Amino acid sequence: MSKAQSTGAPQPACDSDLIEASILIGQNPEPLLSKSRLTVADKEYLQGIHAEATGRSEAALKHHLAAISANPHHRKALFKAGLISEKFGDDSAAVGYYEKCREELPVLECCLVNLAIMYEDKGRYQEAIWCLEEVLEA
Repeated sequence: MSKAQSTGAPQPACDSDLIEASILIGQNPEPLLSKSRLTVADKEYLQGIHAEATGRSEAALKHHLAAISANPHHRKALFKAGLISEKFGDDSAAVGYYEKCREELPVLECCLVNLAIMYEDKGRYQEAIWCLEEVLEA
């Protein structure tokens, strides 16, 4: 019995985390993705992680947007779409993705920090403070 099965962890989430970790250490995710029981959104997200890890930011954004299209509540894809949009200088899109990500629970603290910085850059100080207060409460 695998550790995920023995602890009662949902297998697809476990698969997703393992595949993401394998990508981050430089492995090709395709063999694992083809055998997984992940949702379309999770597979697109992981393909986006792989594209980003291999220096293909535009492809990564397309995969993350496909993940969001398949599941508009995919926190990690929303966050990554915000990061990449910010990298490309599309601040309004980045803020939009971060704000959508902020609505999903549990909130990603890194999203709140990035959103606070973007709000501060635009002179939206009270909103920046609210984001940072949420981080402290998390």
